[in-house]
Amino acid sequence: MRNTNRLRGLPSGITLVLLAATLSCFACAAALAQATSQAHSESREAEIERLRRVIRDKEIQEYDPKQVNNAMARLGELKAVEAIEDLIALLAFKHPKEMRTGGAFDGYMAKYILSQIGKPALAALVRAIADNDIDSIEFKNARQAVMSIFRDRLPQGAKYLRDQAARADSPLVRERLAAAAQHIEDFVAKWYPSDKQP
Repeated sequence: MRNTNRLRGLPSGITLVLLAATLSCFACAAALAQATSQAHSESREAEIERLRRVIRDKEIQEYDPKQVNNAMARLGELKAVEAIEDLIALLAFKHPKEMRTGGAFDGYMAKYILSQIGKPALAALVRAIADNDIDSIEFKNARQAVMSIFRDRLPQGAKYLRDQAARADSPLVRERLAAAAQHIEDFVAKWYPSDKQP
């Protein structure tokens, strides 16, 4: 109220200048916030593109697999949906020294990162299941990633795969998707009592 009274006491020209300056400050702040947001977005996009180049590079895969794993881990932190297809291509990629016996991590980083990205990766994982032989590493790792995405509601994961199988045109694709669904159902039946199923 006091500020309003002060403005009222000033000549109208000065009041207008002060109001214009105030509005100008608000406009500058808004523009700065927008520019910062754009710069952050651009730097994220640039980082994701750089990381994608790393994980696609066959020489790096062969001679510096740790760098590939680190790049995949960072893509997971960024929830980089842009990298889903690159990660699908690496479902069978394993750091030769990352096989830990007795632990949960088996060295196949891509499946963990795809499950970290979550639901946006499901369509690509379904394609990986459909496109690979049931005994292949790609099939098993894609199935495992789907299970991880549905970890708190595994029966829904099995239903999701059965629904995808029902829509498939190819008998082979239907068989593969149904087999993945059956695996999840068998897992639930084995490890969860009927009254404690997820």
